[in-house]
Amino acid sequence: MVPFVGFEETDSKIPKSDQALEKALNDCIKRKRIQNYSKEDAKTFLAKAHYHLQTAESFESDSFLDWAVIAYYSGMYMAAKAFTSHFLGTAAKDHGCTIALMLKILHGEKFAKKLGSARKKFEQEIELLGKVRQYRNSALYTVTEVKENDIRKIAKNAFEFVEEIDKLLRW
Repeated sequence: MVPFVGFEETDSKIPKSDQALEKALNDCIKRKRIQNYSKEDAKTFLAKAHYHLQTAESFESDSFLDWAVIAYYSGMYMAAKAFTSHFLGTAAKDHGCTIALMLKILHGEKFAKKLGSARKKFEQEIELLGKVRQYRNSALYTVTEVKENDIRKIAKNAFEFVEEIDKLLRW
């Protein structure tokens, strides 16, 4: 196996400007990638996020590191869907659209006021989701080797991400 770019060097590929975000959201709407969900659905998505994290730990302990990356990312993705369901009443069928919806919430006036000084940290969390997504894509779709030090970083970040979303849903 050929090692790929390490986790730290992975580009998140998330929209970086308001114009890019607007374009991404319009594309999601045009492709009908956004569906309505409720706050109750958000709880179900969050439960599934925790399940994926447990599954990832199992894969990791059995040295199935590529599958661990995939499951850690899946936990983060389900938490992201819980977040958008809770705060917008919608979630996306598409990973990029989910990230765009999260950024929409973050840039919204109401949520920005609630977050206050924690806004920058949450922006970093969304950037992290994008990075793990790209790393997961490499683990899933290419013939590469997952680095052990990267899996430890991803695991730590995945648990922190889901925990942070869990806290935000209690507002």
